[in-house]
Amino acid sequence: MNLQLTIRKILMEEISAKEAYDTYESIKTIIDGKRNVGFVELNNIVYKLLLSLKSLKKIKVQSPTEVNYIIYREGSEKEAQELYDIAMKYGGSLSYTASEEDSRRIGQILGYKKDDIEDYIKHNKKIRGITENIQRIQEVMGINESHNPWFRRRFNIEELNFLINDVKELIEYGTDPETAVYDAVREFIKKRKFSDIDEFGNDSSYWESYLMYEKPLVKYVKERLHN
Repeated sequence: MNLQLTIRKILMEEISAKEAYDTYESIKTIIDGKRNVGFVELNNIVYKLLLSLKSLKKIKVQSPTEVNYIIYREGSEKEAQELYDIAMKYGGSLSYTASEEDSRRIGQILGYKKDDIEDYIKHNKKIRGITENIQRIQEVMGINESHNPWFRRRFNIEELNFLINDVKELIEYGTDPETAVYDAVREFIKKRKFSDIDEFGNDSSYWESYLMYEKPLVKYVKERLHN
């Protein structure tokens, strides 16, 4: 195989999603030519230096709780911008709430294998379905999250009152109530650093463990605000 065909094969190679979960590995897959676009958190000066040395470009993506970057190779500006537009539709993140069409396109832009993309879409559907079923059951039964033993073991009334006050303060300053609830809850979770949130696992295990906290807290705050 001649050099041009070899280079083309490398550049067209699909990668497994598991190769890109770690920030360093995510950047390395782009440097190595395995894909053209990545979505990472650049919280280390080494990574920024790595990007500048390898002439990779980046777009800042700001969410309510964190800063991420889209990194991309020369010639992939269109795909990078498309990924940015999708992320901003969902608050500056590659959210599990994204539509099936957007989720599939995210995977395609990031160069993931078709099987990984379909597994990701199925997982998101499962999470959304579970969430909707829980909400319907709770609405029918009139369940208040604060009566949940799991909830009571993890949160005390004082810190929950602080959370409610943060939400009210955001609303008073003009933030949309729905946005205020999610912004305050996400900041609350971020500060608490819950040990059972799987920050070092893959996307699936991270979101499952994270939503275990976000969903009941959001419901609790909304119940308090409406009482």
